[in-house]
Amino acid sequence: MRTIAIAGRRRITLLLLASALLCSSAHAEDGYADPPMPAFRIETDGFGASESDIRAVLTSAGSELWRFFPEYEIEPFVIKRGKSGPITLYDRNGRGEIVVRLDTGNTYWCQYAYQFAHEFCHILCGYEDDYPGNKWFEEALCETASLFAMQAMSRAWKKNPPYPNWKDFRDALRNYVDDNIKKRDKIHEIYKKGLPGFYQTHKEALTAEPCRRDLNGAMSIVL
Repeated sequence: MRTIAIAGRRRITLLLLASALLCSSAHAEDGYADPPMPAFRIETDGFGASESDIRAVLTSAGSELWRFFPEYEIEPFVIKRGKSGPITLYDRNGRGEIVVRLDTGNTYWCQYAYQFAHEFCHILCGYEDDYPGNKWFEEALCETASLFAMQAMSRAWKKNPPYPNWKDFRDALRNYVDDNIKKRDKIHEIYKKGLPGFYQTHKEALTAEPCRRDLNGAMSIVL
């Protein structure tokens, strides 16, 4: 694939994140990850679940990414209930926090984990309202982050779930990932053309609509 022009700091961050995700899966250990997640707030209105349970799931998902950034600094962030799809907002709130909206609720823990890992990846990428032409690459990485985090969670929960009675839920985490992968039928085109060829075929569509999950979702499987 040709070199992707991304602005200085963010380019470095994206490449570091890509390196962490692509090189570390074979070495991820079972159990909770270190260092601990940075502090974040949760506004529980609308979720229909307790703050402690939501935090347990999000901490488990986020830690599987955060473990590879031991000295990285991020802005404070808050989790809120959204109604039109998960999103990380460009504008900070009145407290100077990044606002992350998750479009899930009740005890749909797989949705919490999948959505949060994706949005937390945006935070790690230095999410900014800048040149959008390469946003597809960030979206592909964030989808990769969701698959990666949930697979790691399913291994960690086998020995050390957030609560003892959640241990058996590890299979649901892995099944959620497997079901998501099965939906990405564009993967067969990548197997045929290779990732560079797939990008060349779809680069205009990716640039115009970077959130095309049929495209960047298939790329995330290969990554």
